[in-house]
Amino acid sequence: MFRTLREFFWISFRAEFFNIPQMLSQSVFFVLILMVFNFLWIEGGKSQMLMPASPANMLWYLVLTETVALSVTVVYREIESDFHKGRMASALLRPTHYLWIIFWHGAGTFCARIPVFAAVGIITAAILTGGWPTHVGPALSAFLVAPFACAVLMIFIVSVGLSTVWLRDCAPVWWVFQKCLFVFGGLMLPVSMYPEWFQAIAAVLPFKPVLDGVAQGVLGVPARSFCWNLALLTVWLLVGIALARWMHALFVKKVLRGEV
Repeated sequence: MFRTLREFFWISFRAEFFNIPQMLSQSVFFVLILMVFNFLWIEGGKSQMLMPASPANMLWYLVLTETVALSVTVVYREIESDFHKGRMASALLRPTHYLWIIFWHGAGTFCARIPVFAAVGIITAAILTGGWPTHVGPALSAFLVAPFACAVLMIFIVSVGLSTVWLRDCAPVWWVFQKCLFVFGGLMLPVSMYPEWFQAIAAVLPFKPVLDGVAQGVLGVPARSFCWNLALLTVWLLVGIALARWMHALFVKKVLRGEV
């Protein structure tokens, strides 16, 4: 089974890594975002806007969150296509579990994307800020834990795709999930900049640990908060796996009853 999954991984990796037009267009988009927010943070610093860190460190925060967000593949589209074309049902006859295939496909895509976007983000931020983040150690640690955060994010995206079994079109679920990720995850703005009631809501959702939690080290957050975020990622990974397996089990029951 491992050999089969490894093949899925490398097929996805090669397909994504050599998809030059897509990688180039998204890299240009990433650079433009960093340029715009670099200007905004600098102007905010001049106007004495309350920020949890210096304009340079705020930009490095955005580098980390955007790298994670851009590196994760939207596998929900593939799951939706597999369901409507019958490939999801036919996969039940294979020895390799469908969820393993999807996960390793997404892992291959992620491994092809993250070094590209990490390099683009680091080079652009270094040029724009004229240096490195104040807290270099936490920034490097964030890149080490980013794959873990992406795994959590991807397993929930798999669950979004599995909602196709009931809704026939999971796009609305993805829109809600994506907007929650942007806002409650702190993609553009650290969650600490929001009101306390908002922070309390974000603290009980899986979005904050995968973005804000990974990047908070560059804002000078203590190391114990980083360790706590690792614990939260572990919990949410287990929750995400349980949710995906439960949804797939319900799909199998629908197939056995002839409802699919």
